[in-house]
Amino acid sequence: MADKKTPSLFDFMDYDYQKDKEVTKSKSLSSNPVEAKGNESKKEIDDFGEKIGGARKDYYNYSPKEVKNLNEVEALKVLKKSNFWASPKYEDLHEKGYSADTSVYIRAIYLGTTASLSKAHANDKAAQLKYFEFVNDIKDIVNNIPTDKTPNMASTFLMKQLANKDYLEKIGDNRYKALTKYHDLYSLGYIKRTFMQRVTYKLDVKLRAEIKNASWDKLLVKDNKIINRNSIRKQINDIEYLDKYVRSGENATDYRQGKDVTVEEFWNKFQLRAGEFGNYLSQKERQKILNYTYDAFIDMSKVLNLPPEAIGLNGKLAIAFGARGTGGIGAASAHYEPSKVVINLTKFKGAGSLAHEWLHALDNYIDNRSKNKDVGAEFASMLSAQKPEYNGDYTPYAKTNMLIKATSTLLKYSELDLLDAVEKNKYSDIDNGYSKIGQLKNIENDAKNKRKNKDYYISKFERAVSDLGKTDFYQSALNLDDNRKRAYFSTDIEMTARAFEAFLYAEMASNGIRNDFLVNPKKNEPTLWNNLGLDYPYPQDQERELFAKGFKKVFEYISQNKLLDREISKNQDASVEKNIETKNLKEIKKSSDRPSPM
Repeated sequence: MADKKTPSLFDFMDYDYQKDKEVTKSKSLSSNPVEAKGNESKKEIDDFGEKIGGARKDYYNYSPKEVKNLNEVEALKVLKKSNFWASPKYEDLHEKGYSADTSVYIRAIYLGTTASLSKAHANDKAAQLKYFEFVNDIKDIVNNIPTDKTPNMASTFLMKQLANKDYLEKIGDNRYKALTKYHDLYSLGYIKRTFMQRVTYKLDVKLRAEIKNASWDKLLVKDNKIINRNSIRKQINDIEYLDKYVRSGENATDYRQGKDVTVEEFWNKFQLRAGEFGNYLSQKERQKILNYTYDAFIDMSKVLNLPPEAIGLNGKLAIAFGARGTGGIGAASAHYEPSKVVINLTKFKGAGSLAHEWLHALDNYIDNRSKNKDVGAEFASMLSAQKPEYNGDYTPYAKTNMLIKATSTLLKYSELDLLDAVEKNKYSDIDNGYSKIGQLKNIENDAKNKRKNKDYYISKFERAVSDLGKTDFYQSALNLDDNRKRAYFSTDIEMTARAFEAFLYAEMASNGIRNDFLVNPKKNEPTLWNNLGLDYPYPQDQERELFAKGFKKVFEYISQNKLLDREISKNQDASVEKNIETKNLKEIKKSSDRPSPM
């Protein structure tokens, strides 16, 4: 179980190499860490490659010009209230010196501002700029409410400031009317119906009662309840917590020969688009995570029979270390951002997540290279009745897309095995398989939407799923999602990434390698979940073997066709030189303010 005060990932990871195979075959290598040698005159480790953009440290400095340059996918991701304005916490407001009742008022104003840009405005630049401007305006006003104000005085302060910014017009003592600028925001849905009532809190009966009954004892307890410490995500974080990090095995080669890897070596080895470090990572921490990632990527490329430069997905993938997460109780240990094509590992619990996130990146990359423009999915693993485009025979990327989708299907339905059909281009069999998927989705929609005879439609759906051979892996994922508002464990992309972890873990073991940075070994211990009454979220026993054939076909095809290093190879053949000078943030900001190449 995790300690209450979680140490930094980099504090407890002793990365060890095998020096004497005969001695280390029978014991872990984690007891004798090798200190890095050489590199006496190190350069400072900083961001490299293109400016990735979209990190939390970037959002707080966003300008209207940058908002104008956002594409549709980026706009929906970036234009969220939480990216520009952190939710006021009662504990922080207490420390700043606000009274309990004024703190309730401040939180109410935050909640009254719509959380994010609507999908309907993904291409509406005028609406995007209005939302961006308002969130930052209201944030600045709220952050400047003097600490000695009562709720009534804070309301007056807020109204005056909104009038100064031309949202309202004063028409009498403490009376205001909304100007066009305000009405625009309301019509766009950027201000909730309760917003004006909360600004003039006297009109909001519920808020008035909360303010009247406010006390710090109650509010600080409420803060803790908002963070559900007993959630499934928190429990799983505790299960997966590593207090020791091991890299061992008879084939765990010391690629760096005990030396620290440089940014230039790391960048060139994997042909990444860019790299980014969080502001709070020390130089020592940056060096450690660079070393671990370097070795982990090579281990993975070796096991998958890919050249190391393929890891960068033809130069499209970026990686960030502790730069793009929010942290906190239950926060994800790592994540992948398709809008920026970047993997982020958090500062505290990123160990064991690298393989999972890289599979997300591959899943997204292959889909982007192969799909029709009207296909809505961002990942190849997402089931769809619409196949990617092909010319007579499948193009290599489209065929890889289909192999990943066939594997994703197999993870849920063992009787719906499309791998052979895709591999041999049996289009009629593929169409038949997708027809069954389409029928299943229609029945599922009926089960969700029919108010009359709902039990009948649910039963019909369960029978249809059973006929396709619902896997234990899928059922466990569904069970884990029972108490969630939205599906997570049972989604196609997450099931595919978790099954890949299990596949890679087994493949590494058969190749004489253990790397906890790639795959957390605790994810391969079902009893840890079962002891807490949780379903095991990874495939087991025969199903692992069944799913492994899908991943093997995917990576054999990628390797044979050199799909992940085609463009890199072309560049190398043409002797295109790459500028490998590390750029500091100011230089990058000036020279590379351009969109992602994806």
